[in-house]
Amino acid sequence: MEEKKEVLRKAASESMLAGSTLEDRLEELNSTKPKPFGTIHAANEVYNEAGIVGFWKGVIPALIMVCNPSIQFMIYESSLKRLRAKRSAKKQGDTSITALEV
Repeated sequence: MEEKKEVLRKAASESMLAGSTLEDRLEELNSTKPKPFGTIHAANEVYNEAGIVGFWKGVIPALIMVCNPSIQFMIYESSLKRLRAKRSAKKQGDTSITALEV
């Protein structure tokens, strides 16, 4: 939208159009609403800008971001398992774990 406005301003300055004509055209541009992006449009834009590689650019950073919570969950589960085993060895009764122990 801004590019169209800039083109109109350049054309007006080059051809010395009347100020009211330029204002009318700019007002017409402001009144038109841009179409919202859809999935197909976004995919087409990515493909046009970066090719097929553009679809895979963010995979490595996303996998790195997923790695930390998965490691934390693994540590939590293994420590919970050890704590339950330790509790069951000491007591034969209740092996539930409290929130403070977690």
